Amino acid sequence: MDLELDEDQQALADAVRSVLRSAWPATALRAQVESGAGTDELWSKMVSLDWPALTIEARFGGMGLGPVEAMLVHEGCGAVAAPGPLFASTALFAPVVSLVATMEQARRWLPAVAAGRATGTAALGELRRAGNLPTIKVVRVDDGWRLDGTVRSVIEGNAVDHLVVVAAGDAGLQHFVLDAHAVNTAAVRSVDATRGLATVTLDGLVVGDEAVLGTPGDPTTAAQLDRAVDHAVTFLAADLVGTCGTILDITLDHARSREQFGVKIGSFQALKHRMADAFIDLEAARASVRVAAMALAEDDPRRAVATSSAMALAGEAAQRIGREGIQVLGGIGFTWEHDMHLYVKRALASSVLLGNPEHHRQRLADLIGLVPA
Repeated sequence: MDLELDEDQQALADAVRSVLRSAWPATALRAQVESGAGTDELWSKMVSLDWPALTIEARFGGMGLGPVEAMLVHEGCGAVAAPGPLFASTALFAPVVSLVATMEQARRWLPAVAAGRATGTAALGELRRAGNLPTIKVVRVDDGWRLDGTVRSVIEGNAVDHLVVVAAGDAGLQHFVLDAHAVNTAAVRSVDATRGLATVTLDGLVVGDEAVLGTPGDPTTAAQLDRAVDHAVTFLAADLVGTCGTILDITLDHARSREQFGVKIGSFQALKHRMADAFIDLEAARASVRVAAMALAEDDPRRAVATSSAMALAGEAAQRIGREGIQVLGGIGFTWEHDMHLYVKRALASSVLLGNPEHHRQRLADLIGLVPA
């Protein structure tokens, strides 16, 4: 597996960074967090560049690129803590529909998402943390399917058009695409104000067969869903790496300019060691995310191991790099007026959304057959 980007991929990474630095500077991020300023202009820019269509197949109106290209876009978005529905639509909704849906269903939902006319998400967070046990139950009724239950921490759950939920029923796991505007959603106040979360409550909601995603009773559905979750986890880890990179950049800039006892604090040996450790954490996480994305692109049988390794390393890097960033900045790092807290909060929240590092280390141990002594 070659971890080097090819020319096209490197050009994409450079273009994403350039576009986002211009379209979403720290001043725009602060305005969004402080006053709830709209993000429509940023979303329109992303749509104009076909980012929502990136990994959707060409036959459904997409660009047909792969997980590596999606990883690069999400890393760039994480670097500027970009808000909006791009992550939910491309890392959650599109992979689930692409892998689980029938051809007819994919034609119904994916073209509008690729064109940016519709957005979507999937309630996968609790599913991953609970070990693939849905909190939604489904039963067959005369006029369709009845869904009951509550799912929490749904990314952009109250800000998108379509919502995929996974339910447990007599036929095993079943998937449904719901009109997100027609279900009971409640916004959740999170430490991270750049990414919306919602609690979705389905209290006896009855939907017709047209809402079914995939084929009920299909024995391959569980494996396909697990692949979709691996896509989501990898792209979230990429987003996390991007945010950690910005935190480290801010920290290093401060260390190079802040003086104490007449010298730059970056010249202190102890601080140099800590920054070196933070850099190693970041690069290890970035390399692991790249391995995971390439494993997904090649459908490598090691993809599940690579995915959980990436999220475990990225989550742990976020915690350490965020802590070092606040520590090095000192008193200013604790204030609302400095931008550091915006990125640290984004990183800490992202590190637990689809399973925290401990969860992914346990999954990794299970996958490789590591049994405690």
